[in-house]
Amino acid sequence: MSQRTLTFTYDEYGNCTEKSDGTKMWEYVHDFENKLTSVKVDGVVTEQYVYDGDGNRIKKTDSSSERIYLYSGMNVSYEVNTTTQMHAVYVYGPTGKIAKKVNDITEYYHTDHLGSTRLVTTEDGAVTEEIQYQPFGEEIGTSEERYTYNGKERDETGLYYYGARYYDPAIGRFMKIDNNLGDWGQTNNPDKIISINFSSGKVGDIALTVLHEVCHAMLGDPKDKEDRQQSEHSPRHFLDCLDGWKSSLSLPGHPLHLFSPSIFLSHVHQNPATPRRSFSVGL
Repeated sequence: MSQRTLTFTYDEYGNCTEKSDGTKMWEYVHDFENKLTSVKVDGVVTEQYVYDGDGNRIKKTDSSSERIYLYSGMNVSYEVNTTTQMHAVYVYGPTGKIAKKVNDITEYYHTDHLGSTRLVTTEDGAVTEEIQYQPFGEEIGTSEERYTYNGKERDETGLYYYGARYYDPAIGRFMKIDNNLGDWGQTNNPDKIISINFSSGKVGDIALTVLHEVCHAMLGDPKDKEDRQQSEHSPRHFLDCLDGWKSSLSLPGHPLHLFSPSIFLSHVHQNPATPRRSFSVGL
């Protein structure tokens, strides 16, 4: 297998704006909501997209056709190719898309454990498509079916449309960061909550020691940060809480404790001049 070298360019919002393999250049244009609106290959527009107010892609224009989409929830239920006047209705079951009716022809999807289309069959059971994939979703060979890997639509650009983002199977990566950071109030949100189990005693003490030292390293010496002690939401208050937890709660049998470091981390990001120092923890 030949090795490819790809280079990427990203904007300040984490959107991939350019990809190059040394001979071909892809350009990705985004709107003010960071939604992909068009793709250029070597300076030529190959696809353009339009979205509704909920962020669903309702129109796609490529080099040979224009498609309009209607949704039921998050799923495409109806699609029309305005160029060829082909109409498609999609049927879903508990595990995803199970059939499509294009004009008067009905075909059925047979998927694997990832929801990827492996076979497409007619009403009589005849196989019209058999699709195989590389580990990250690149198709082996070609197929006319567009809803393939994970059951997502494959565009002419080679990207899969996942709704919130586009996925490039050539590199196994999405084309932008995940803007949905979850609900701050959810205690089981791994992006916002650190969960420490104190029931094991030793593990809890180690975890608190690490967190305590991280906070000190990022906030600096407490005596230089007295002005941050005024608010109960300040990083200094957060560190004081850690001091209290370390001295009184890191005991065997103590129940699970959850806390959010978001306020502390946002302060550090907003104040790059905050002193830092190295730290080490002996286990």
